[in-house]
Amino acid sequence: MRPRSSGAWTSCVTRPARRAERPDGAEGRFPRAARLTRRGDIDRVFKQGRKVVDRQLVAFFLPAPEGVTGWRLGLSVSGKIGHAPARNRVKRVLREAFRRCAPPPPPHDLVLVARAGVAPEHLADAADALQRVLARAVRGGPERGGPERRGAGGAEGAARR
Repeated sequence: MRPRSSGAWTSCVTRPARRAERPDGAEGRFPRAARLTRRGDIDRVFKQGRKVVDRQLVAFFLPAPEGVTGWRLGLSVSGKIGHAPARNRVKRVLREAFRRCAPPPPPHDLVLVARAGVAPEHLADAADALQRVLARAVRGGPERGGPERRGAGGAEGAARR
């Protein structure tokens, strides 16, 4: 309750807030059928999926299970991105970019991990990053951007030394 200018008290909420109309005429919510909602589904994509790394995003892809008709999206935005408002903005922007990009068939489950310090905060940045990741995943090229490194460490490098 807060005082009116006349001195009488009134409720802070006088009427429900109106939802802003979207310029593209789209529905206001991201449909549940397009979301990965269970932790088990997200873990399955992390463990069994293919990983594609970009400067702003890390994406994990896995063909969708039987009966799923379209792509499904899961998001992972850590506390390293910032406080809750910053994380929520990154998630909103990534969801909207995914909704607008219309990935090609066949349906897959996709988990996007925003990278700390360079996570996309604007729709144009998110759309560009998502297009790069999707193109690399569909093309089936190298998982990381750039040329393949030769002479990297590991078991092969140790055997040659």
